[in-house]
Amino acid sequence: APTAPTAIETAPATPAPESRPAGERRQVTILFIDLSGYTRLSNELGAEQVHALLQRFFGYVDAVVSNYGGTIDKHIGDTVMAVFGAPVAHDDDPERAVRAAIAVHASMAELSAEMDRELTVYIGIASGRVVASGTGSDSHQEYTVTGESVNLASRLQEMARGGESFISEEVYRATRKLVSARAIGEVSVKGFDEPITAYQLDGLLALDEGAASATFVGRQPELRKFRGAVDDCLETGRGEIVYILGDVGIGKSTLLNRFSAIAREHGFSIHEAAVFDFGVGKGQDPIGAMARRHLGIAPGSAKNIRRQAVETAMREGMFDQSHAAFVNSLIDVPQPPHLRAMFDALGHDARLHGRQAALVALIEGAAAEQPLLISVDDIHWADEDTLNDLAIVASVSADNPVILVMTARRGGDPLDQVWHNRIADVAMTTINVGPLRAEEAKALAQSYFEKFNQYTLDCIERAAGNPLFLEQLLTNAHSQQSSDVPDSIQSIVLARLDRLESVDKRALLAASVIGQRFSLDILRHVVGEPGYDCSGLVENFLVRKDGPDFIFANALIRDGAYESLLQANMRELHKKAADWFDGEDLLLRARHLDRGGAEQAEEAYLAAARQSAEQYQYDHALTLIERALEISRDANKSELALYRGELLLSAGRGEEAVEAYRHAESLAGEGGAECDALIGQAAGLRLTGGRNEAMDILARAETIARDADFSAALAQIHYHRGNLLFVEGDREGCLGEQEKALEFAHAADAPEWQAHALSGLGDAYYTHGKIATAHEYFNKSIELCRPLGMGALETANRNMILRTWIYRNEWDAAADECRSVCEAAEQTGNRRIEMFARLALDWTYTETADFDAALNSLDTTLELARDLKVKRTEAIALFYLARCRYFLGEREFAADLAGEAVQICHETGMGFCGPGTLGMLALASVSDEERNAALAEAETILEKGCLGHNFYWFHRGAMESYLERRDWDGVGRHAEALA
Repeated sequence: APTAPTAIETAPATPAPESRPAGERRQVTILFIDLSGYTRLSNELGAEQVHALLQRFFGYVDAVVSNYGGTIDKHIGDTVMAVFGAPVAHDDDPERAVRAAIAVHASMAELSAEMDRELTVYIGIASGRVVASGTGSDSHQEYTVTGESVNLASRLQEMARGGESFISEEVYRATRKLVSARAIGEVSVKGFDEPITAYQLDGLLALDEGAASATFVGRQPELRKFRGAVDDCLETGRGEIVYILGDVGIGKSTLLNRFSAIAREHGFSIHEAAVFDFGVGKGQDPIGAMARRHLGIAPGSAKNIRRQAVETAMREGMFDQSHAAFVNSLIDVPQPPHLRAMFDALGHDARLHGRQAALVALIEGAAAEQPLLISVDDIHWADEDTLNDLAIVASVSADNPVILVMTARRGGDPLDQVWHNRIADVAMTTINVGPLRAEEAKALAQSYFEKFNQYTLDCIERAAGNPLFLEQLLTNAHSQQSSDVPDSIQSIVLARLDRLESVDKRALLAASVIGQRFSLDILRHVVGEPGYDCSGLVENFLVRKDGPDFIFANALIRDGAYESLLQANMRELHKKAADWFDGEDLLLRARHLDRGGAEQAEEAYLAAARQSAEQYQYDHALTLIERALEISRDANKSELALYRGELLLSAGRGEEAVEAYRHAESLAGEGGAECDALIGQAAGLRLTGGRNEAMDILARAETIARDADFSAALAQIHYHRGNLLFVEGDREGCLGEQEKALEFAHAADAPEWQAHALSGLGDAYYTHGKIATAHEYFNKSIELCRPLGMGALETANRNMILRTWIYRNEWDAAADECRSVCEAAEQTGNRRIEMFARLALDWTYTETADFDAALNSLDTTLELARDLKVKRTEAIALFYLARCRYFLGEREFAADLAGEAVQICHETGMGFCGPGTLGMLALASVSDEERNAALAEAETILEKGCLGHNFYWFHRGAMESYLERRDWDGVGRHAEALA
């Protein structure tokens, strides 16, 4: 058969069957070519003539397809099915297919002359993802492709008439700068639910018609903007945000690297980080990497090296002791013993604020020595926590010589209005990166080839100003056997995959499963090659060294390789990766098991969530549990739903916790899970103030627990009920419930609930005014908390012990412990613990008549209470403040403060501190009527029952009031009552 008109040289020979892949997903272009009028010819010609005609027809068509790099899949009657992209891919398979179709039409003129009759063909062309593999039976296997695009190409061929070629929308999009085609609109096609858009191919465009305005390198306008930001920063000492937006592969990262070089030339210290979509292990998140860079910690450094770096930086004044725990958290260093309990006791918000404050301290410390350029690549993959941290980094730029440069894909911009509002005071320059200019693209191409040829010019045109497309084409040029270029990055990746040695191809596919960043050790494990060294991938510019690890040269290379895997192969590789992370990284193990479709994925997510919760990352833990719930089997949903409620409770999100536990109850059958769900609801309702409903729910839970003899559940039920009664001031009820809680905790051999019950008993005896006994119970609880790592409960007990020391007249010890707890709380950012410790310190100052110290401290206590919205603490602080002002002679001011405290008690419940505040109001009031009313109301509350400290506070205030009035009977009555 004659050679087809050639714009593309002959492709490599089709691999022998034994060398073909067993099965993979491919991006291919399918041609169906049918001889027009075959039925008529069969009737006109004899069987031998028809056979000869078909032989010549197949010869012409097969030669054209082969010359353009395609593969003949099969001959069916008078139809030829050809494939471009399997088993060997090229950078430009859609273009090859279109050119082959035009060449087949042209070759029919010569075949017509040879056969002495007019012959034409009609052709359908479609592109898409297919499965390419050996198909058939044990006795007969054929390599072929299957998928929707095969069916579509066949249907388009049926729609065409002699001399016509119909192409799918995907083919048109890939070749629109090459071909002349007319849209034939939306057509209904058999086998497709929705109409499809098709085009009629008329031919190739002239060269000038198909030219595109492409650009690359240079980027002078963008560089001028950045140089301006550098000059302003050096002149004013204030930085700004530079935000680079652009399409995939347009050159954002290259521009970012150039910005870093310019900043380095101007004396900036460069701190680079990147956000990855998958496969980031511990300490490799952008904020953690940034913190390590500030501390001079090399990638992959051991924990002892990181710990030494923290200690050195603190000695050198980069940050102070208050940030130490949070710096440890940022760089994944375990907390030392002297910080652990306080750090454990922190709430979620306190840890978040502390972490961000530590980050600010690191940046400001580094910026004081040298101006900084902080770059973060690909923030379109950033999670909410990372974006919040970046807002904090950005805010530092307002008053420090810090330039923050970030890149994101256009269409995936994660910076919403809320984020912009948070950094409103920081200057921000947005650079929208467009296609490169032609001279810039030529400059880049010239770095590969000193002389331009048609292939180079075609590459520049087809890349359409996209640096990634052009770079991939040019770096692979020497192994190209065609003079044309691709229009799809997927085609580029597949083409480069097919050119690799077998072991390198398997390694790249395995690496794509691991993630964008990977270590050589895990790659060797997953690919099953202990001696593999990645040199082939590095030499082919597919991956590059990045510290101790490797990273894909571009995320799209990883994506393209990953998408080429069959689901079965993909899952198998994910499971191998999960095996590697078993015991090393619970989160990555869970994600790989998930993507591998393994049943163990939900249990793995639960384990990873528990680990995150231990590090107080409740929001992250919730995300993991929610994913586990999505994929879980029905049998496990109840356990996961219960743990979701527990996480919400730990995060202080009471209303959401109640709803989560209600959902868990709906999933639970009768028995333990139902009981746990009810207990969780009651615990959440205690936070939201739903006392009555909580009591009813606990009664339901108790019935279930008693019937089933669930001792641990009964311990929890009595503990939570005791807490509800404590707040109400029901002294006897609180004591009785906590005694039962301890009894059942011992029966269940549950040390954590023994610790809770002992703490609850301390509270109960405190309400009775039995301070020495309360002190003992708080100490016993602490002794259990420490080996169990229950830092939050330990710190709560310490706060109560402060108060027992005061009641025992151990003023100096109490004040010293108060200051110690306050200092530790400030260092770890635990504002709630600081508030309670400071309140006890205020008490010592007030009772020892150190009113100046008391007033200074009370201002801080009130601010903390109001910020944290703890109204009961606010009322007690106002009570102490009123006493100070009263004894300083500011009676009217004292009465106003006491009245404000009483008003808060009416809002929150009088049993907590109402009688005490009423006693202070009676003492400070100048009105006999107001004084008598306050005294009467307080005595009524005392008769009903309330927390024990009210008896002391009230009777003392009443005695002082009667002494002032010289009412000796009143003094005697309250003295006897107090005694």
